[in-house]
Amino acid sequence: MATIVLETTQTITATSPKPYVDISESDWVAVQINGGFTGLSFQFQVSLDGTNWGTFAMHQVSNSNVVNDITGGSGTLLATKPCQGYKYFRTNVTAISSGEAIVKIVGTALEK
Repeated sequence: MATIVLETTQTITATSPKPYVDISESDWVAVQINGGFTGLSFQFQVSLDGTNWGTFAMHQVSNSNVVNDITGGSGTLLATKPCQGYKYFRTNVTAISSGEAIVKIVGTALEK
């Protein structure tokens, strides 16, 4: 059984790293991206200190053809991954031409 320990929604309208969220209490993190946009490009990133960021590969669950983890994307998706040991997570937006993307981030903790 898992308990939701983090749930936030961010709206993306411009290129920039979105505010990071604290995932230190989470065992798993899930991200859903949707909305009306064109030209979106983003990367998933994690950090231990909120200053130094590294790419974070996640498993895309909304596409049965994807067999490898992805580090970012350019469209709507649903992705998840274990995240134990990391403190912060963010979606770093590197491009968006128009519209807005909605990013929902959920962290869950497993019963111990």
